[in-house]
Amino acid sequence: MRSRVRNTLSIVATISLLAVVVRWYRGLDAGNLSDSSPISTVTKSLYVAERVCAECHSDQANDYRASGHANTFQLTAESDVARWLAGQTFNDPERPYAYEYHFDEASGLSVSIPKQFGDDHFQLPYLLGSGQNAITFLSLNPDRLGDTIGIEHRVSLYSNKDDPNQHSWDLDLTPGHRAHRPTQEVEHFGKLLRGDKLTSCVGCHTTQGKIVRQQIENLSPHVGCQNCHGPAGEHVTAMKNDTEDAYTGLTQQSAREEVEMCGRCHRLAHSESSADVSPNDIRIVRFQSVGLLQSRCFSESEGRLRCTTCHDPHQAVSRDAAHYVERCLSCHGEPNPTRCPVSPKTNCIQCHMPAIDIHRGIKFHDHWIRVRADRSDATQAGDE
Repeated sequence: MRSRVRNTLSIVATISLLAVVVRWYRGLDAGNLSDSSPISTVTKSLYVAERVCAECHSDQANDYRASGHANTFQLTAESDVARWLAGQTFNDPERPYAYEYHFDEASGLSVSIPKQFGDDHFQLPYLLGSGQNAITFLSLNPDRLGDTIGIEHRVSLYSNKDDPNQHSWDLDLTPGHRAHRPTQEVEHFGKLLRGDKLTSCVGCHTTQGKIVRQQIENLSPHVGCQNCHGPAGEHVTAMKNDTEDAYTGLTQQSAREEVEMCGRCHRLAHSESSADVSPNDIRIVRFQSVGLLQSRCFSESEGRLRCTTCHDPHQAVSRDAAHYVERCLSCHGEPNPTRCPVSPKTNCIQCHMPAIDIHRGIKFHDHWIRVRADRSDATQAGDE
């Protein structure tokens, strides 16, 4: 049994390493494209390198570099966080063994379970998440039929925010992995992702990239301009040629279309109709787009309220409560008749969109904007 497991893990590690080398050799990262053409030379799509957008939109590009969107997908071989993890050990709270982490400059991060598989290493080539809250690792491996499966690693890194002057990390189980029982050897390292779920996982952390066998081809990492605006090739060509239709190929959206677009990654309840969504379900906090679409603020705003009313996707998320109160008062302030009788100028977010702790201090604001029975006191403590 040990020999069979060692052979399986050896094959997986070899395939993962080859995938990293091939991607490096081909220069599939959009940032490494030749400067000879603004259009990607490694794909027949109309995507362009992010630096091309920055040539004209420098202000947005400068803001974007500090945003979470700019740092959502990395190779662990290029990650300082992965290097930090080398030598760390995590004792599984539910299983009788520990995970040990290793780093190699060529192949990146790997993990071993000495008590289960001896010295065999399992490669963790991809890092997902901006790190503002958490980071999770992903592997692409062949299953028994040769198809590609993803392995979402059982352990994630959580940002330790106790010391605001020093960024440190805590190891803990990845959300959704508690009480998960492995049914095959590879599941000791994490949960299986297949089909649309795997495609969505990669798609929400990259601008483009297609999973082909155990590689991601035409990879443009992170959530870039074209993830929201659409492929910019035609737009770039039109601008360079100074044609009338300068917005060719770029998306123009209604408020609902924008919310649903953001919801592709910031969660839409794909398996539930609006009638099945309950404001009393704590999970609605993770479905920000669903919550917003249920709100009277959205339905009665005549298109004025959308995600970008409060959030600039080019910038880091604002933590300033006054920023959001100002947006609320743009509709509910004087001389508008729909003013709050409890607190007409402050505490809008604390009462109507409270922050909910969903896991290890990670908080999300409930985007189902409403008068809440449990928030009658606008000044109650405990909210951000």
